[in-house]
Amino acid sequence: MRTGRSARFWLLADAGFDGRDVEWTDVAPPIRRGGRLRAWSRVLRAAIVARVKASGLYGQRWKVETVISVIKRKFGDGVRSRRLRLARREVLAKGVVYNLHRSFFVVVCVWSVWWVLRGERR
Repeated sequence: MRTGRSARFWLLADAGFDGRDVEWTDVAPPIRRGGRLRAWSRVLRAAIVARVKASGLYGQRWKVETVISVIKRKFGDGVRSRRLRLARREVLAKGVVYNLHRSFFVVVCVWSVWWVLRGERR
């Protein structure tokens, strides 16, 4: 979390994001130049990244990309609204419909497993 005049946020990024704007507290793996980390800020950032990877927070990007891919496949990849306010609403509506779809799918799967197990007990 960054504090100060700017808003607080937590940066999680891959090694390709390493640049001058990245601070030592950000979770972005440092680029290793020649195999070694010389700058103290890069050494500290490497230690932070190792702790985050061990906790399981890092490396979740594939899940986000999968959800975005499914939403695009099911509902289209375009936004038809021209006004920014309505475009935001449309994107939010697609997210809500996707969540409802997933919730319904989970309920149906649980119900069908329960139904099959119930039938085997008889």
